[in-house]
Amino acid sequence: ASPTPPSGTPTTTPTTTTTPGSPAPGQPSGPVATTVPTGTTPPSSTTPPTGTTPPDPEPQPEPDVWLDIAGGQSHTCVIKDEGLGDRGSLWCWGDNSQGQLGLDDYDNRDEPTRVAGFDDWMSVHSSRTANHTCAVRNDGSASDRLYCWGGNFYGQLGTGDTEGRLVPTSVVALTPASSIAVAMTHTCNLHPNGTLRCWGGNEYGELGLGDHRVGTNVLDPTGQGSEGNVVSGKWSS
Repeated sequence: ASPTPPSGTPTTTPTTTTTPGSPAPGQPSGPVATTVPTGTTPPSSTTPPTGTTPPDPEPQPEPDVWLDIAGGQSHTCVIKDEGLGDRGSLWCWGDNSQGQLGLDDYDNRDEPTRVAGFDDWMSVHSSRTANHTCAVRNDGSASDRLYCWGGNFYGQLGTGDTEGRLVPTSVVALTPASSIAVAMTHTCNLHPNGTLRCWGGNEYGELGLGDHRVGTNVLDPTGQGSEGNVVSGKWSS
């Protein structure tokens, strides 16, 4: 029998010392869960301090608004809205080997570059076979005016010669200009009164003059009766 401790001696209970992170006697092994007191929120690195307001996002610039676009063989031109209604500034980029960008040089551009001069362009025209560009502008006069520039080997600019142009050049014989069609060797314009005028190469009869002999290129706009809209192909209208 175990000895009985003398009267008045305190009774002690054996204790078990546990190593931090190890399970207490009678408990399963594994990580020890941390209990968050009721009514509290665990700290978070993404939660802004109480009483602060997140900063406003940086304002983004308004996107440009384009009024018209034309794609040539290896170049593109667009008209940018300048707050003038249906008129705007002219921008071109791409191949410029024949001056088809209208930038007064032969340097190619790999981003939109403004064509100096006017902010009253209304439409721009080219085609996938063309190395020249034409555009219509309204300078406040009663009539819209046609300008062309770039390659002019066949007289497709309508300037009365076969010399290329590096900047927009007025087609004097056409006032006003309406529906424009640009092809590789020639150009056509449909006048508001229904008169169709074409100029440039005519080897395949693309000008509609009843003639398709080599050497019958027309350097100035030549009229034909027509109505509706006009479109051009590589060697046709």
